[in-house]
Order: sequence, then C-alpha cells, then structure tokens
Amino acid sequence: TALPISASELNNITTLEFKRNIRACESNDRSIDIGTSRMIWAYNDDDPDSPDAIKFHEQNMGWRSVNLLDGRDSIPPLPDDVMHFDIRMDKVNLPSADTTYWCKTVIFPKLDSEAHMIAIEPVIQPGNEGIVHHIVLYECDNVTGFKEDFDGPCEANMPDEASQCYGTSVLLGWAIGGRGERLPLDVGIPFGGKTRLHSVLIETHYDNPDKKTDLLTALVFGRTIPKS
Repeated sequence: TALPISASELNNITTLEFKRNIRACESNDRSIDIGTSRMIWAYNDDDPDSPDAIKFHEQNMGWRSVNLLDGRDSIPPLPDDVMHFDIRMDKVNLPSADTTYWCKTVIFPKLDSEAHMIAIEPVIQPGNEGIVHHIVLYECDNVTGFKEDFDGPCEANMPDEASQCYGTSVLLGWAIGGRGERLPLDVGIPFGGKTRLHSVLIETHYDNPDKKTDLLTALVFGRTIPKS
C-alpha cells in the first residue's frame, strides 16, 4: 500500500510523492526487486471534486519499465590494454507504433590476431533512455554470403542471410535498466583472427506506448570492448 506524502502542480506539471514498503506485506501486493519494474500510470484531465469522486482516466493511461532500486555492484576497472569499437543503430526514425524491432547486419573490424570480448556497454542518445527497451546481438558466422547491407525493421524485407541468423544464436544482450556487462577477468568471447566470430545481427527493441512521432529519432550505440 502506497502512503501519500505530498502533491504539487507547477507550470502544468503535477508531481505526486508517496512511499511504500520495498517488501510486500499483503498477499495482493508485490515486492520491489533489484532490476526493472513495470510502472502503470493513469490520470484524468479534470481535478476530482473529492477523494471519493475520482473520475475514470479514459485513454490517459500507459506503462514504463523503470529501475526503482540501484542495487548494482560497482563497475570493475578494465585492464589497461583494451581497445573498443562501436556498433551503431544510427538515426532510426521510428514509426507511429507502440513497439518496433529494428535490425542491422554488422561485420566486425578485421583483426589479424584473435581478440577477446570482455564487456558491452549501451550508449543511448539523451532523452531516448525510456524508448530503447533491449538490444540483442546474434551470431551470424554460420550464414553463407553474409553482408553488411541491411538496416531496417526486423522480418520486413530482410535478406536471406539476415533472416537465417535472426533469433538463433544469442551472443550478447542488454535490457532497460542495465548499464552493460563486464565479464570475469579470466573470461572472454573470442573473435577475429582465425576464430569463427566475425559478423552479427543486432536487434533493438524500441518501446513507444504513446505512439509518438516527434522527438523519436533515436541514435543508439552498442559499444563492445575487446581485449587483445
């Protein structure tokens, strides 16, 4: 049960402050756990006449995945001998839809010797943090004729080589609320050189429940940090 603390309105912005237990005390309640939580909201444009006369919200409703608790360990330092490269989903113009899956084929930079991937970090254009829901990298090296020439909605007019690795072998992933992944010091994903990992398909899920068409030109980077 949430207990109200304060409420205010300034410049057409309503702010409500409340508190509740992190751990559920009632059978019909939910605990707030480390990670993302689904927040559901609704409102009516008219102020209620009394606490017992709150009007129905009509179409003014929605939801958002948010991280309510920090609960994350400190990021371990990277070794000194690292390099990085960016995998970019560059200037994606989102359609007026509540959800969009966007795919892009990527060939890693050519390396003469084997390297090991030890971390992945998302870099999201400020203002679009709530729009990017998750990012998945699929391994595509078992696909013949793979090319770095597709950048568009997943499953829509995808070339055969992209369709063959879409949804198959997951290499790495990130979801809203996370800062990225750092592998243990003695662990790495080999790629480049004589290894089999040279190409991927990156899938980005954009979450747009309000179906907005403005301010949604997203510039998303998947930053992968390898160790030579």
